[in-house]
Amino acid sequence: MGFLKSESGFFGYIRKNSTNILCFICFLLTQIYLLLMLCPFDAPIKGDDYLYHYLRVEALKYNIENNEVFSGVDYLYFGGGGYAGFAYPDIFLFIPALLRICGVSVGASMAVFIFLCGIVSYSFMFLFLKRISESPVCATIGAALYVLSTYRLDNIIVRFALGEILSYIFWPLVLYGLYDFIFGKFKKPYLLGIGFAGMLLSHAISTALALIVAVILSLFFIKRIISDRKKIPKLLLTAGCTVLVTSFYWFPLCELLLSCDMSVKRASFNTFDRAIPFVGLFKEELTIEEIAGMGFPVFLICVPRIFITRNSPVYQQSLMDLNTKKRKNILVFADAALIMGLVLALFSTKLVPWNVLSYALNFMQFPWRFFAPASILLLTAGTIYIYYLSEYAKAPKRVMLLMTALAVFMAFIRVQVGGIEHTELPYYDDHYASVSATMDVGCGEWLPMAAQNGGKNAVVELGNRVQLDNGNYIGCERNNGTLKFTLNENADSAVLPYIWYKGYEAVDENGRQLETSMTEKGLLQVKLSGAQGKITVEHRPTFIKTISYFISLASVILIVLISIIIRRRKTLKRQKDAG
Repeated sequence: MGFLKSESGFFGYIRKNSTNILCFICFLLTQIYLLLMLCPFDAPIKGDDYLYHYLRVEALKYNIENNEVFSGVDYLYFGGGGYAGFAYPDIFLFIPALLRICGVSVGASMAVFIFLCGIVSYSFMFLFLKRISESPVCATIGAALYVLSTYRLDNIIVRFALGEILSYIFWPLVLYGLYDFIFGKFKKPYLLGIGFAGMLLSHAISTALALIVAVILSLFFIKRIISDRKKIPKLLLTAGCTVLVTSFYWFPLCELLLSCDMSVKRASFNTFDRAIPFVGLFKEELTIEEIAGMGFPVFLICVPRIFITRNSPVYQQSLMDLNTKKRKNILVFADAALIMGLVLALFSTKLVPWNVLSYALNFMQFPWRFFAPASILLLTAGTIYIYYLSEYAKAPKRVMLLMTALAVFMAFIRVQVGGIEHTELPYYDDHYASVSATMDVGCGEWLPMAAQNGGKNAVVELGNRVQLDNGNYIGCERNNGTLKFTLNENADSAVLPYIWYKGYEAVDENGRQLETSMTEKGLLQVKLSGAQGKITVEHRPTFIKTISYFISLASVILIVLISIIIRRRKTLKRQKDAG
């Protein structure tokens, strides 16, 4: 049995990292508990945006089954009327959508997806802190506090804000990339690129907040950045690659925004009305009806900073395995994160003149969206401070167990005492066969403004009919984005049961192109002057959308090939140097 005591091999690794593994198991059990709470007896969790996000998954499932993944319009919405699904990235929703295709229920598919988001978020936060501190203890503390933080849990059990849940995966990569850019040699620019690309494909508002954090952090350390100008070309190249790889999303999105007066251009909420009182930052609200504050723990873990000064024993004797320069860089980064985190937290409150700022920041909808970047910045700073103290006290593993236990306990209180509300009835496979179940699009940001003002109901009233300008109705055959009807009477135009989006084309039985346009209610209209016989209407990807897919695909292939070539050259160089 001597191999069990060996310090090498698998069992040696287990013995050496037993405390870290124990903490991860505690975190994992908490995630499993949350998973079971999310989906008991197949009754999906109910949050502010749950109807819309469940419908997104079902619409993607519908498109996959009907080979309409690249159409750009989701035809499950409004009983077949269509909604611009590409405006809200669905790339990560393929996971729950494929689970649905395999027969897993709607609620269970989403619960599994959120569980996986938690695991990946933990892993990336662990990676970030492990690399900058070179300590799995520091990484374990931060990862547990991050994933089990109050605001992230509220995004799940109160708001069901799937975009922000996804963005939590990529915040650590963004910060890791920024740390490498500011304090390192920027040897891994791809981390910053992946972080921002993933953020963009998760949640546009979170991407804007991440850019704000990146700009402010860069301004903090502008002298340091300028002193090593070799990193600037790398940053520009990374930004360019990120833009090209994600062009399949933002090219069509820009085209959509320019195509007509979109509802998203009008603010759905006034941020001035949504700011919270200062005391609300520390509020541990334990009800479903109201979002909690960031909570006391996020701020309390930063208190140890008062014991860490440049001349203090804590600073001098902690992290002795790191060189002086790196030890100093970690503390400077933590201090910058602390300051920025506190400022962003204050920006969610009424202490800020939102009546002045709302014009520029109304895109956020709610000032407390600053909780996300504020939380990760404060948790990063606090974790580093706590690790400093634990090293000085020569009890890092005990502190790690204590902090993990605290994170698990606070999460349990938030979930158990606050409670999780579930839908009254389970979602069966035929739930979305009802038109009424396909009407929820949140605030309808990605509807033409005309459709927002009555078009949603008008397209449902039409059903599988076409309304001629003479007042008559004609039956039609509709299959997703293709509609056919036969014209047997004189009419100058026809209104079709589709919400108008750029890309619709119409021809008569002789192949003559017919003009399409948008009605006052945002529906699709076809000019019929001179048309004969069978009319066919189809929605096709626009030129911009098509070319954007080619750009993204070509960019990915080129980046992979260049990476392989660079890696091969480095391998050959090492072999040559060794030989």
